Amino acid sequence: DMVQFGSNADQWSAADGAMTILEDGGLSYGVSVGNHDLINSGSWDTRRDPAAELYLDFFPEDRAASQMTFRGRDPTGFNEYHLITVSGVRLLVLALDWRASSTTLAWARSVLDENPTVP
Repeated sequence: DMVQFGSNADQWSAADGAMTILEDGGLSYGVSVGNHDLINSGSWDTRRDPAAELYLDFFPEDRAASQMTFRGRDPTGFNEYHLITVSGVRLLVLALDWRASSTTLAWARSVLDENPTVP
């Protein structure tokens, strides 16, 4: 979780500031959305109202895309993947929502299928 209460804009501002430090330092990161990060955490990711979720206001896809490791988000905006290189080894990092739907899992499978040689 990035925040304790997904509806609290002050907590999101603090999370924004913390991640800006990483961005300003040229460090890439990925975000995995936890239950506390969401206003409607009881719903599957495909059943949420994206306009109501502060996570997407503070961490929209264009912000994620500024990370040099970022490769894409699913249609909900709550799931993303990155390709990183560690000690010369290329790795795929899937950051999935805490309540990923079957649609999201199918998206994740397609990401894995598109990168069959990347662990």
